[in-house]
Amino acid sequence: MSLLGSQKQPRTPSARTGPRQQPLEAAPSRTTRKGPTEPMRAKPVRTTLLAVAALGLLPFAATPAAAETPPETGGRQHIAVHQGTDPSGPLLAAAYLRCFPTSGSHPAPEASCLKLAFANGDYTRVPHAQRPCPKIYQPVTVVAHGTWHGKTTAYKHTYPNQCVANVESGDIFNLNPWRD
Repeated sequence: MSLLGSQKQPRTPSARTGPRQQPLEAAPSRTTRKGPTEPMRAKPVRTTLLAVAALGLLPFAATPAAAETPPETGGRQHIAVHQGTDPSGPLLAAAYLRCFPTSGSHPAPEASCLKLAFANGDYTRVPHAQRPCPKIYQPVTVVAHGTWHGKTTAYKHTYPNQCVANVESGDIFNLNPWRD
């Protein structure tokens, strides 16, 4: 309250003050004048269209990575057969197997992919082939690693010989079919 009384002075837009008592500028007007006799009017249509377009694109901006990379289907496997009881032994055969779509250097990709699909990518659940094998001890170690429907897979097992490896893996590790 001042000494002159409690009379308030009217404020104009250019005389408004902020928290630090500095004059603020008046907000710019979004109106246009068509001519000397037409009144000023707002442009609501363009503003509304821009706002709707921005809101319509908002869900896509929130998850760009999900929209760019579809989930991986099928599987990709690197398969190797080594001589001996360790994967560091001499390499006897190796192949690349891709499932759904089927491709790669495996000699029987379609059958191998179907067996892996039946076992959901788990080599321990693949159905065995039905044929006899000789009882000769010439160990082989099989190694497979890759992905199955986006999950990392790894398998390593030593079999008494190549025939047993082929039979117990449903021929997935039969990379030289003319030798068995």
